[in-house]
Amino acid sequence: MATWSYEAFLAEGAALVTRSETQAATRKRYEEQDVAVWEWRHGKRPNLMGNAYLVSTGNARRMQQPDDLHQGDAHVLMAETDEVVEDIDDLLALAEDDTQALAPLKDHNEMVLFEFHIVFHVVYQTPVLYFRAANVDGSPVRIDANQYRNLHIPGGNARTALISLEEHPVLGTPFYFLHPCETSSAMGLLLDPATSTAAGNAHASQEDENASSIKKIEQPEPLYLLAWLSLVQVVTHVDPMQYSHVVSHSSLKYASAFN
Repeated sequence: MATWSYEAFLAEGAALVTRSETQAATRKRYEEQDVAVWEWRHGKRPNLMGNAYLVSTGNARRMQQPDDLHQGDAHVLMAETDEVVEDIDDLLALAEDDTQALAPLKDHNEMVLFEFHIVFHVVYQTPVLYFRAANVDGSPVRIDANQYRNLHIPGGNARTALISLEEHPVLGTPFYFLHPCETSSAMGLLLDPATSTAAGNAHASQEDENASSIKKIEQPEPLYLLAWLSLVQVVTHVDPMQYSHVVSHSSLKYASAFN
């Protein structure tokens, strides 16, 4: 078993945000393929565990649509090619009522925009993937969970229905999510117990210069999050290796950033 702490999630999340921003800037400078960029978002209960979560928006995927598509049902099949476009939050707002009519894809090679959330699950004490999708015109896309029926998490039960629709724990709106019941066991196989426990721990230091008493937390290597991203890559197509070779220029973050 490889459970995690919320403090470790915050520390590793800060490192992932910095690395993704650095890598995105580098790739843009050299006109290379874009990278998924992560940012912090917060709910309205700052004192509760799990209030902060990571978001990556504007992840464009070209999808193939089955020939037997029924009107009103959009069965989305992941393609191999990924693109990242500009932030499209205004296009990705889904209706509160998940029973509304959802627009089908218009042809067999449509661009669909994905938004991924990494939320800390306070019960399972692991990261959880929440996601939603929209056409470029902003109309929501229904994702057929059956496309993931062969999804296998190492150490998990292949017959478990891993993808389903539920209320986002922070936002309270419908999102698809990858159930965390198998995550702890899978992470235990990926990471040495000693490493997974130590990875992401915040190391507080007191700054003495100028009699400053501001505490800073050193950013760790985001080992747990990178390993977890490899587990969910079959869903997101976000390659964790794109963050693994980036050296952060800012190794310290103020602890107050999460208050």
